[in-house]
Amino acid sequence: MLVAEVMRVDPQYLLSYQSCRVAARKMRDENVGFLPVCDGDRHVIGTITDRDIALRIVGEAKQYDLPVGDVMTRELVACHPGDELARAERLMAANRKSRIVVLDQRSLLVGVVSLSEIAKHDAANAGAVVARVAERELPRPAIRARPIASAPGARGPAPSQAERAAADRAIRDARHAALLAQETP
Repeated sequence: MLVAEVMRVDPQYLLSYQSCRVAARKMRDENVGFLPVCDGDRHVIGTITDRDIALRIVGEAKQYDLPVGDVMTRELVACHPGDELARAERLMAANRKSRIVVLDQRSLLVGVVSLSEIAKHDAANAGAVVARVAERELPRPAIRARPIASAPGARGPAPSQAERAAADRAIRDARHAALLAQETP
């Protein structure tokens, strides 16, 4: 299956000079939590999510009228319409992204692929992708010289409560994605 078969075509996007207030309103109006940020020619220069706005604007008590170019995520993860969906899934998992942009051969924005599209079209792999993406919610462990066994025969420290909760959420989300995929004709 190709990315072109599952991507959201002609997605909404922002220009880097538009405000975070405009971004939040567009997300609300379009019922999305992710918007590519482009230059005037539709070349993607970053992305902004509802989480970016919550953490970087609201959480830091910054002005809502800051340009999205000042707070966007500059790391770009992209695929192409002719790529196999499995490649997009690998990119999402490896980069822990729940949405990635789709660029044409001129590197112009033509679509977005999200976990929900993957759940609808590739139920067999959706759970694994969700679990890998959800790993971003796990706290980053401190670097240790060697693991400390918490019980006889253990291979490392016992998972923290936050790690167990994140793993439980990932499993729940994977099951939900698989159920959604089964319900979709």
